[in-house]
Amino acid sequence: MRLLLSWFLLLLAPNAFGDALLVDSVPAADAEIPHFEGKVVFRFRGNISERWPSLVVVDEFGNRVDRGEVQIHIVKDGAELSTVTPPLAPGRYAVRYRVLSEDGLVLSGIQYFKIR
Repeated sequence: MRLLLSWFLLLLAPNAFGDALLVDSVPAADAEIPHFEGKVVFRFRGNISERWPSLVVVDEFGNRVDRGEVQIHIVKDGAELSTVTPPLAPGRYAVRYRVLSEDGLVLSGIQYFKIR
């Protein structure tokens, strides 16, 4: 019973330890879009460190297509990490992200989108 109660309390406090959490992205994960505006934005709840953020866009052949410039903007309840690309041709793209939360935990992953 105590174990069940402990898990329940952890679920009620999702950001109690200050961890960063990815909450939204543009383009959205697995989106299929008719055109691309040239800017990738990942939104995080919680604080992320300005040390070593990474946001890389690659094409379906693994070639890097972003301009290599990552920006962090502090917003209400979190932060946005963004990068820009030149105009992209139709195809499948991957966005790799990696950030460090202010309490030292690494949050990373890969999301995909497709331009028709």
